[in-house]
Order: sequence, then C-alpha cells, then structure tokens
Amino acid sequence: GVLLLLEGQAAGKLGIRVEELLGRNLLSLMEEQYPDMRSGFEQATAGQEVTRTLTLPNGRILEAYLLPQMNTSGTLEEIYGLVRDITEQARALEDLQQSRNQLEVILEGISDSVTVRDSDLRLIYANAAAARLKGHASAREYMERGHPGPEFEIIDVDGKPIPLQDYLRQRAASIHKGAPLEIRYRRQGSMHDHWIQMKTAPIRDDSGSIQMTVFISRDITEQKRTLEELSRSRNELNQRITERTAELGAATQ
Repeated sequence: GVLLLLEGQAAGKLGIRVEELLGRNLLSLMEEQYPDMRSGFEQATAGQEVTRTLTLPNGRILEAYLLPQMNTSGTLEEIYGLVRDITEQARALEDLQQSRNQLEVILEGISDSVTVRDSDLRLIYANAAAARLKGHASAREYMERGHPGPEFEIIDVDGKPIPLQDYLRQRAASIHKGAPLEIRYRRQGSMHDHWIQMKTAPIRDDSGSIQMTVFISRDITEQKRTLEELSRSRNELNQRITERTAELGAATQ
C-alpha cells in the first residue's frame, strides 16, 4: 500500500505536494486527507475497480478512479489511480437540475395541459393538468399508461366516437403542419361535451428530424358554448327580423 509514483498535475488537483506523499502508506494517507476514500482503497486492494467523487476544501470536485492490476496468479501487484476534475460539469448539471425543477414548478402550476412525447410518440412528460384532463388521478398514472383514461371519449361533430387511429392521424397531421387542433370529447356518464384546443411544438435535430413534441392543450369549452349561444341568438334575431319584415309587408298591402 505504499505510494510509488504520483504525477504532478494530479497532486495539484488534490491540493498536495508530491514530495510529501511518495513512500507513504496509502491507507494512512487517505485516513488523514480523504477519509471517504479509505473504503475505496480497501476495495481496490481486494481487486475491485472503484470510482469515488471528492469535494476539496477549495470547492473543486474530483472524480477518482482506482484500477487494481493483478498478475497471472490473481495476486494484486499495484493500483493505478486516475483523477479527473469534474467541477464545471458538476456545476452545469446542478444548474440544469435547478432549471428543470423551476420549470416543473411552473408547469405544475399552470391550468393548461402540457405533455411531451418522443419521436415514437411515447409519453415522456405530463403535468398535473394533463392528467386531470385525460381522466387520470395523477401525472404518474398517466405516465404509466401513456394514453387517456377509459372515461375520456373523443367524439366527432355528430357526437359519435372517433376511432383511436383516426384521432392519431389527425394529431400527426397537426404536428407536421404546426396548426392547432380542436378536439371534442365527452366524459363517460356525462351528457355534456367538452372542447380542447391542442397546439404542438415539434423539437427537431440538426437534420430536421423530430426528436420530441410538446403538446399544449387548453380547455375552450366555455368559449365554444359562448360562441354557440351567440350564434343561436343571432339566428333567432334574424328569424324575428324576417318574420317582422313579412308582417309589415303584409300590412301595407
């Protein structure tokens, strides 16, 4: 367990001087400098490859590898140690995770349904609003099933169910065109129809191939009902005007 060779750059990353370490027992050295590595060296001396992450007092983060070298009889001859500075990588991953967490908080707090599907249209993300909209108790349940619940029935303008394959073709066309798709649906046991407007945002790679697609759906049921009521009122008004005009024409004859 005696240290025979130490490359200067590695020593610098560890914050120690080469001359202070050569000839010293590694286990006692680790006990003093990096106690978390002691168990790693014990595993390496038993012939196991070991990876450990170290955080130095100066804040640098290192990834250390211990590679035992065995002879033909299976006896340990030496251990090679490799050290890699992963500080920037670790910080970038931390920032990415923080951004991802912040984004998830935002997505979970909005009323719009947000889902993400991969290039094969497998569901890889759904927020709570999407789960509620598609008839699931939670986003986890929706993620596990990957499709709307059995009480979520897509229907056409005549109120008849639309086969799943027809709906998927409509959705695929919406993705490639980038145009909003209005979907009419009915919940099982309900006499009322609901409407959602679904917008798609394909994410493409450098070659233009779709890698994933973001689906944003908004409930437009009240908007649709308001428009239908306005249309009905306008038709009734036009009918009354027509009838009154006819009455006035008949009175003047």
